[in-house]
Amino acid sequence: MIALTDRWALRPLELFALDEGLKLAVCPENGRWLALDETALRLAASLDGQRTVQEVVDSWAGTVTREQVTDLLSLLLQQGLLVQGRDSAAPVTAGCAAGSPGLGVLNLTRQCNLACTYCYASACQPAAGQHGADHMALETALAIVEQMLALNRPHHKRTTILFHGGEPLLNFDVMAAVVAHYAGQDARDLRFEVQTNATLLTSEHAEWIRANHISVGVSIDGDEQTNDIHRRTRAGLGSFERIVAGISLLRAYGVRVGAIVVLTRDNYREMDALFALFRRLGVRAVSLNPVFYGGRGANNALRLELTGEQLFEAYRAFTQLTLAHNASVATAEQRIEERQTKYLTRNILVGEPSYMCLRTPCGAGRDTVAFDVNGDVYACDVFVPQAQHRLGNIHEQPLATLLAQASGAAARSLSDVPECAVCTWRVMCQGICPAHRATAANATVPHAECDFRRRMIPYLIRLFIAQQGAQFLLDSGLEQVAAP
Repeated sequence: MIALTDRWALRPLELFALDEGLKLAVCPENGRWLALDETALRLAASLDGQRTVQEVVDSWAGTVTREQVTDLLSLLLQQGLLVQGRDSAAPVTAGCAAGSPGLGVLNLTRQCNLACTYCYASACQPAAGQHGADHMALETALAIVEQMLALNRPHHKRTTILFHGGEPLLNFDVMAAVVAHYAGQDARDLRFEVQTNATLLTSEHAEWIRANHISVGVSIDGDEQTNDIHRRTRAGLGSFERIVAGISLLRAYGVRVGAIVVLTRDNYREMDALFALFRRLGVRAVSLNPVFYGGRGANNALRLELTGEQLFEAYRAFTQLTLAHNASVATAEQRIEERQTKYLTRNILVGEPSYMCLRTPCGAGRDTVAFDVNGDVYACDVFVPQAQHRLGNIHEQPLATLLAQASGAAARSLSDVPECAVCTWRVMCQGICPAHRATAANATVPHAECDFRRRMIPYLIRLFIAQQGAQFLLDSGLEQVAAP
């Protein structure tokens, strides 16, 4: 409610030109924004925290009405662009989820039947006689799940176990034994997921996945020619046909499949073919990921990595395809959504970052925790098996104790990163993955992902201004989230 005796000040804004004489006014302090015309901007700029609303109205007499002034002030206040008096300072921080990690990533094996050029885990086939050392034992897996449940139950929080690797199907016996051990567990208490390359899937696997309500993610990078550049077997053979057969098998059993795509110089301009493939295969949840500087990814990053402009080109193309597709389908189940675009949309419009990888501090050690085959504990799966990031071992200390010792990425704030502290888009962006920044092959500034976000965020804002309802086509959950 705006009173005529109030004294309001405009927060510091940065302005960007839009079409039709409008300006995009962005407040870097809190990430709020608004499209304003020239008159509204000049009126807003006259709010200095010293004059009352009545005095501002009087100074604009003959140009705008009192109702127009108060309506603008109400809009500015609603968007968080006003403060009482002259104190407009705001900390460069963001909220983060408290409590215990709900996601446990179990690296069931270090083995893989593929040898992808960018694999951050450097997954490989074992040397002779090392099978056991490369697989997680059932005892270790059960100990992890038990301790995860013990952490989360007091908070009435569901535990999600993601079977990862390597290729987790190479240790299917342990995976199946863990799921069987918790048969009948309330799904509100415990659920299971698996991230697989899908090349080893059989009808028996598919039936088991369906019967146990297990969520599935599959990695695929494009059509056959594009995918098989980097996702090859150790003998150098392509994997595309077997991946597609695996996805099709799962879909035939009624299993929904999500997809991870690693963006490289070989596929970033192939979004049309990629999107058409997802439509054909019935893939509805997609994550476009940059190359990570770990394992073989670090060895090959300089020839695979995209610039910020190239990342933006890929995401922009996928966004346009998403908008067209989602506007044309009849049901929500037919929609396709890309994870980073979805949660950037939410950051931009809601202002309360919810996704652990688009928030500072991030989810490392807070929302997620990862386990190597021997029970070693890491704050995030991208750190496995880097010794400098090892927190300890599940067999030697309780998980709660190890997580209490976690620091680094989990304690980061936007103020700690010089580029973030002065960036217009910092609150909406929340900073790139600290592991990505720390392990980057180059010390160039801005980091490619940072440069990408500086392009993607204003692009999305302009899209939301120009195309009514576009945000709901990119994030189906936005309708259930209260915007500021």
